[in-house]
Amino acid sequence: MLWRMREMGDEVPEDASVTVRELEFDHQSMTSGVVLRRERDGFLEVFLKGSPEKIKAAARASSCPSDYDATVTEYAKANYYTIGVSHKMLPQDLTHQEVCALAREELEKEADLVGLLLFQNEMKAEAPEAIRQLKEGNVRSVICTGDSALTGIAIGRQCGIVEKPILHAVLAEGQLRFSDEKDQQVCDPLDPRYQLALSCSAWRHLCEHEPELLQEIWPRCVVFGRMKPVDKINVIKLFQRQGLIVGMAGDGGNDCGALRAAHAGLALSTAEASLVAPFSTGRQEKVSGNQITLITVPDLIREGRACLATNLATFSYFIIQAFSFTSIFTIAMIDNNITPGEWIWLIKDIFLGILVTFYMTRSRALPRLKKIRPTASLLGYRTVLSIASQARPLPQPA
Repeated sequence: MLWRMREMGDEVPEDASVTVRELEFDHQSMTSGVVLRRERDGFLEVFLKGSPEKIKAAARASSCPSDYDATVTEYAKANYYTIGVSHKMLPQDLTHQEVCALAREELEKEADLVGLLLFQNEMKAEAPEAIRQLKEGNVRSVICTGDSALTGIAIGRQCGIVEKPILHAVLAEGQLRFSDEKDQQVCDPLDPRYQLALSCSAWRHLCEHEPELLQEIWPRCVVFGRMKPVDKINVIKLFQRQGLIVGMAGDGGNDCGALRAAHAGLALSTAEASLVAPFSTGRQEKVSGNQITLITVPDLIREGRACLATNLATFSYFIIQAFSFTSIFTIAMIDNNITPGEWIWLIKDIFLGILVTFYMTRSRALPRLKKIRPTASLLGYRTVLSIASQARPLPQPA
C-alpha cells in the first residue's frame, strides 16, 4: 500500500508502518501478533495479542497492574471474550532477514502490557431452545471452549446447561483447587450439589495425576475452559471411554480435531471445520440474525434416530417374514395336500416386501426428541422381543 502511494505521488502518513513479519496464531502460546517498522523513524515494534494469562506471563511484571487478574475475571463473568495486548520495541538496526530469523519466544518475552480488548459474547437466540430439546431427548450437553471457564459458566447459565451452583477448578502452585464461583470458598468436588467447571490446567492435572478423582466427577463436569484442540479431543475420548455416543458441534478451525474424533461431528460453518466434519450445515434462522442455527443439532439427532428406527423395523419385518415362510413350508411338508402356489410366493416375497418397506421409508422423524432412544442392536433384547412377540405356534393338521 505504501509503495503504491509513493508511485502515485500521494503523501505518506507520518504514522505509517510497514509489516515486517506476521506471527500467526499459535495453539501452544495462544498468541498472535505482528512486527512493524515505522516509516518516519525506522523503529521496529512488536504488537502481540492473546489470552490474558499468556500475555501477562510473557509481559514485564512492572507493566501489569495489581488488579489485572481481578479485572480479567470480572469481565469474563460478564460474558466478555477478553484478549490481552502487549507491545515491545526492537533494535532499530535489525534487518528484515534478522527479524524473520528471531525465535518467536524472543519476540514475545519482556513486552509491555498495553491493555485488554473486550468482545461481547452474544449467545445465539435459539440456544436455550436447542438445549431444552436436547434435554427432552435425554441428551447431555457440555461446553468445551477456548474461552475462559468463567465465560463458559456465564453462557451455560443463560442457555440452561448450568443449572446448579458451580465449582471452578484451577491449578494454583501445583495444587488443584475447587472454589465456589461466587464467593471463592474452597469446596469438596465430590459434593453432588455442585456442577463443575474445569480450566485447561486443571483438566490436564486430573488426567495425569488424579485420574481416579476425574472418574468420579466427570458426570458433573459441564464446562471445560481454555481448551486447546488436543484437549478438546481428549475430552471427547474421555466420554467415549465411558461407553457414551459423543457428538460435537463447532464452527472454528480449532474444532476440526474434535469434530473428527466424535462419533458425529456437526460443523456450524462453511469454513475449514466443514471440510473435516461428517456433517455440516449452512442453515440459517432469522431469529439469529441470519446466522447458522443451533436447532440443527437436535434436528440431526431426530433424523438419525428416525433412520435407525426405520432400519431396525425393516430388519424385524424380514426376519418375521422368514419365520412365516418356515411355518408354511413346515405345514406343506407335514400335509402333502397343502401346497402353496407360485403366486403366493410372488405376492409374499416381492409385492408385500416392496410395499411394506416403501411405506417404512416414508416414515418421518418425530417433531421432538423423546427420552427413549431406538435400539441399535440387531440381537438386543428389544429387537428379539419385538420379533418373538409375533411368533405363533404352528397349527396342527387335521
